[in-house]
Amino acid sequence: MTRPLYNLEMDEMPETANVGLWYDKFFDQWSGDFKEIEEKGKTQWIDNITKHQKKDIGEPSHLLDFTNRQRTLIEENGGMVITIQNRSPFVTGLGLNHPVENGFKWHHTLGVPYLPGSSIKGMIREWGENWDKSQDIEKLFGDEKKVGTVVILDAIPIEPVELKSDVMTLHYGPYYGGDEPPADWHDPNPIPFMVVKENQRFQIGIFPRKQNDHEDCEKLYSMLKEAFEYLGVGAKTAVGYGRFELEMAKSPEKEWIINTAREIEEEHNLLDKKIEKFAKKFDVEPEVMAVVNGAPMMLAERWKELEESELKENVRHEIVKILKKTGLWKKKRTALKNARSIYEDR
Repeated sequence: MTRPLYNLEMDEMPETANVGLWYDKFFDQWSGDFKEIEEKGKTQWIDNITKHQKKDIGEPSHLLDFTNRQRTLIEENGGMVITIQNRSPFVTGLGLNHPVENGFKWHHTLGVPYLPGSSIKGMIREWGENWDKSQDIEKLFGDEKKVGTVVILDAIPIEPVELKSDVMTLHYGPYYGGDEPPADWHDPNPIPFMVVKENQRFQIGIFPRKQNDHEDCEKLYSMLKEAFEYLGVGAKTAVGYGRFELEMAKSPEKEWIINTAREIEEEHNLLDKKIEKFAKKFDVEPEVMAVVNGAPMMLAERWKELEESELKENVRHEIVKILKKTGLWKKKRTALKNARSIYEDR
């Protein structure tokens, strides 16, 4: 069957495709005359994205480039780079038009789900107007006559995103349509929709419109933290969707070290209570402490494979700093000596 938009014959989405473009424009579950959707067509189309893909959504190098540029913009304007992680599934763009009845918000060029800065701003404004009334909302966000003092950027995934399918069930269709009162004999109507799975990480940023408005960023951050936790963002927040935790973001080099150390630690189970005690003493993440102590060569070999020169040098500097701070730099163990020689040769 040809696609409604393009006269193409493709059995599955190309691996390098923009997933958002594919999801929105290449829906192929119509009947022959394009007037009705085939039985289970909506569910099958969502499952095509959430269950049958070989990898998570998003190209890692593109996301890294984008978030690095975003970070530079924020820092050069004296702002705050913030990392958020969803504790519950969230859905964005549910009200957008789509053949499956429920739309989804995709970043146009990255092809990943994201949270528009306008949505985040609206959530914080609602929190300020209805719960935290201690702040000058009109000053922070502006009004009909002037703009606000703080700029809020979109929330973009830091790494590829995992999606899953969900369902909402309409039990009283005729009642909601205004034709009949609610009754037990009405047939339920399951409606599938797509959500972002829990524990996905996003980067957002806030910065002052003018340099003397920096204190307003501090005020906004405290409101942002509470609003994300108690109100949520996106659709269906009333039933628990869209709850986030946030923290001030770490630098790209620290992010790389932490993520790489977690992968190595999970593979080799290096963490124990003694290591956790040392990690707390030196203010180092437990997984990082476990790897620099128990598998320093694995970390060094991963570091050697880094291609981006600036990130590679920053990572090396950070690892050496950790080794020296924890007293491991001068240890004579063979693995530590070999790892040290790798960082010294660079």
